Amino acid sequence: MRRLMFLLFAISISARSLADIKEVELSSDNDNHYESPNHRSVAPTVNYDENNVWIKSKDLLPNVDIVIKDSANKVIYHGAMPLSPSASVIPLPDDNEKYSIELSYGKNSFSGFFE
Repeated sequence: MRRLMFLLFAISISARSLADIKEVELSSDNDNHYESPNHRSVAPTVNYDENNVWIKSKDLLPNVDIVIKDSANKVIYHGAMPLSPSASVIPLPDDNEKYSIELSYGKNSFSGFFE
């Protein structure tokens, strides 16, 4: 009986935390009017909640430049890291405001907003 109650409690907690995770809609800032058939741009996936940002890519991207700014355009994170199907996590400040994110690698760049 204790196991069943623990399981139900764990499921309710995880369902509640998963409901708060949202996805950032990224727009492509690429000005490539022509791309060769061998070149394709892979858009990373960005998810967030009130505490963290998760960034991943279905393909390995070895060196992605990531910039996160707050609503005052102040940089709160800037770094380069590889992206893969396993998400990289970046913590957010506790002030819960609006943010912008810019991701770039090679000739590809993407941006989006979230709060």
